[in-house]
Amino acid sequence: MQGDVLTVAFPKNYSLHKESLERKENKLIIEKAVSESCNASLRLHFVLASQVKQETDAHSNPFIKSALDMFGGRIVRED
Repeated sequence: MQGDVLTVAFPKNYSLHKESLERKENKLIIEKAVSESCNASLRLHFVLASQVKQETDAHSNPFIKSALDMFGGRIVRED
């Protein structure tokens, strides 16, 4: 999360999923749902991550923990 942009990373072998979510109509739907759920105006940025890694420090942030729980997500870092 940087400013009002939430970056969502997909493993490299999920490029089709990333491309599908980047289509304008799909991205607008998802941004609206995430913004309503978080009660904040957010934009999404989709990337492919080379390695998926769990970051325990970020779980202490209630906003991030809520988003992870809501979407069944995990934290990744792009190297």
